[in-house]
Amino acid sequence: MRKFLVGLAFVLSGSLLAAGPAAAGTGDVVNGGMPLVAEGKVVARSADSLVVRTDDHGHRIAFAVDRSTVMPADLAAGSHVRVVYHALGSTGQAADEVKVVSPRRASR
Repeated sequence: MRKFLVGLAFVLSGSLLAAGPAAAGTGDVVNGGMPLVAEGKVVARSADSLVVRTDDHGHRIAFAVDRSTVMPADLAAGSHVRVVYHALGSTGQAADEVKVVSPRRASR
């Protein structure tokens, strides 16, 4: 019986590996969750990166930027933005869309 269960587990794991995980595309919601979004103030911008200090915790998040990133051409440091992004594995984040927005007021 033990050999049967081990064999069954091996066959099932092999079939799952053969099917492979579905690759998430740019802007796709990962694992049925919410899209990844950050709001905050632009700290720095270059041709290939954007750094934002988030409103919620004050953390600085660096985003990779490329030709596919949708963002205003005149985006400057100090602008308040909403960034929709996706993870680049364990190496960081890539911005998909950057919009200038009004800062949210804290509710009391």
